[in-house]
Amino acid sequence: MLCGLASGGTTAVIISLLQARVQAGEMSGAGGALQYLGLCLLYVATNIASASLVVLLSQRALTELRVRLCRRIHATPLKQIEQIGTARLQSILSDDISSIASALFAIPGVGISTAVVLGSCIYMGLLSWTGLLQFVLFLALALVVVVILSLRAVNHMGRARALQDDLFRHFRELAEGGKELKLNATRARAFFDSLLVTAEASRRQALHGHVYFAGAASGGETLVFVILGLLVLFPVFTPMAPAARASYVVVMLFMIPAMRVIFWSVREIARAGVAWTKIEGFGLDLASKDDSGDGADAQREKHDRIEFRGITYEYAVEGRDDRFRLGPIDLDLCAGEIVLVVGGNGGGKTTLAKVLCGLYAVDAGTIRCNGTVVSDENRAWYRQRFSAVFSDFFLFDDLAGPYSAELDARARAYLVSLHLEHKVKIVDGKLSTTALSQGQRKRLALLAAYLEDRPVMVFDEWAADQDPGFKRIFYREILPDLKARGKAVLVISHDDRYFDVADRMLKLEDGKLVDETAATSVA
Repeated sequence: MLCGLASGGTTAVIISLLQARVQAGEMSGAGGALQYLGLCLLYVATNIASASLVVLLSQRALTELRVRLCRRIHATPLKQIEQIGTARLQSILSDDISSIASALFAIPGVGISTAVVLGSCIYMGLLSWTGLLQFVLFLALALVVVVILSLRAVNHMGRARALQDDLFRHFRELAEGGKELKLNATRARAFFDSLLVTAEASRRQALHGHVYFAGAASGGETLVFVILGLLVLFPVFTPMAPAARASYVVVMLFMIPAMRVIFWSVREIARAGVAWTKIEGFGLDLASKDDSGDGADAQREKHDRIEFRGITYEYAVEGRDDRFRLGPIDLDLCAGEIVLVVGGNGGGKTTLAKVLCGLYAVDAGTIRCNGTVVSDENRAWYRQRFSAVFSDFFLFDDLAGPYSAELDARARAYLVSLHLEHKVKIVDGKLSTTALSQGQRKRLALLAAYLEDRPVMVFDEWAADQDPGFKRIFYREILPDLKARGKAVLVISHDDRYFDVADRMLKLEDGKLVDETAATSVA
């Protein structure tokens, strides 16, 4: 900003110097020529410096904002992230942050233009202070017009931004549901009809916003021309001397491009304001400290017991007027045992698993891990004790942890035991492909859980996508092996023919623990 002010101030000095020489009717000597050349060099240097610094600032700010926002997303409770949705998060990371960064690019232009206007006003005041006073009054009127139209524009831009979330949702549906759309022409027509309605509504709101912004900028410039006419061409107020009038014409015409830059910069700043308001509306405060924690040492600590006492958790269910309530639940999960969780769909099994892993903070009750009460302060430490493969798992291309030859060797050994050595290769800590069947992808997710080697393992319907042969391997070989290694294992399952593998079996119905069966009863 200082470089921009220096550049604009230099421009104003150059104009005043030229105007003074024209009015004097004489040419400058060698000293005047050197002075003029020095001013030109100073203008070039400060202009380049201002533009270069703002690029450095904006790109660094863009990177820092995106990284900080990603950290805030990571630190935000899982339930809130699930409610926001993938489409809205993508819209924030792609469009909103870019809008904020674009506003930073306006800084040098605003600085230069502001300095030009201020310097010109000073020069005009030296020529005629009464003329300057009238100019300032009319300029204030122009700014009022710009502000009113800009507020209307911001209103429409906010509506367009809200519709953009729906557009991103359509884009995600198109990418992830392409097979279903191709197989169902009726659904495809309905999808594209909805897409067209949303896109058209977004276009219309954005168009109105840009038109109002254009009206604000053009209206401001037009009022400057009106001011010029009233002060110089048709002096209805205090008349000025001919020399002062000529100077006013030159200076005000020179000011118009600078004021245009200021007026149009309002658009970028307003868009950034809309974007920032949208981010704040999701509760992802960029100024907050990342409280997700690390807690990496927890995975190496000895595991004895996790205790649930009176645990309850409630959340709203889409399409239902009431809230789903899990609990109250009393439960112990000890090292070296396998616990099966059964029950009908919608009974709360996956919710129980997420509460167990510390992904959902409970509403009431107490969780203890090896005697330590789990709270907001140590929940990150608690979560590091778990490896989980949920039904909606995500498969990363790279293996967890820093790369090492030993990690690659372990991963290759597990690939053999999971019958994937002919499908996937491990190269420098990365999987050669994840484009496999759902059952094979689940085996890769199990591979990642093996490599993490956490004290507690959670499997949510893991065997549902496996063939009968690998189901048997999972229940008869993998689970007993994990138990023999001292792992606490919780498995959500419908495979009743393998219930005998469990040490205990829990049955959930409508969020309530209706039965807990010991191993002898299961057998």
